[in-house]
Amino acid sequence: MVESLLVLVLVTNQQNDKAKQIYDSMIETYRSCQTYSDKGSLISGEDKLTFVTHFNRPTKFYFEFTEQTGDNNRFVLWCPGSAQAGTGAFLETHTWDTRDRKTESEILGSAIAGFTGISSGAACNVPKLLLPGRISIGILDRMIDLVFVKTESIRNEPCEVIFSDVQDTKLWISQKSHLILRIEEKLGNINEVSEYIPTINQKIPDSKFIFTPPKSIN
Repeated sequence: MVESLLVLVLVTNQQNDKAKQIYDSMIETYRSCQTYSDKGSLISGEDKLTFVTHFNRPTKFYFEFTEQTGDNNRFVLWCPGSAQAGTGAFLETHTWDTRDRKTESEILGSAIAGFTGISSGAACNVPKLLLPGRISIGILDRMIDLVFVKTESIRNEPCEVIFSDVQDTKLWISQKSHLILRIEEKLGNINEVSEYIPTINQKIPDSKFIFTPPKSIN
């Protein structure tokens, strides 16, 4: 019985070490990539939304999501950036949505925080990984007590599945790209599932970081 217990402890430690290695590789991939884009969806209870992200280090950022239920409202956040790093370009972040059709300008962290609740967390999940230190809300950059669960494919792409019991969150991380392809999170009685189709280090046209709000019909 003692030997069985020791074997169980050893296997558990190995799984924890493997999970930590997978997680650390994922964190480093997001922090070091020069560009990032994705298309994705999030289902939270009866609510569903689709989203798009573009990022060009150091200062160009774009995120938008559209509700797929109710009024199908669209929310857009964009930062066209600056030719010179460190010039305060992230202060030049704009938001717009179809509810009030007003363009607001604020710092990036505040803008993303404002979008986080209404997007069920989609606005902060990946941006927090891309921009460490600039976004305070979100958990993906500080997950603990990670355990390796299994290997499973998403869209024929092999992924390592890791789980945090403390945060009740499961991640599917691509073996090839080290990017997140799926997030499952338990929030009370609600299961949230986010799906991502991401790419990194591919050229993104400047036009992707500019949004011109449509004229109000009122």
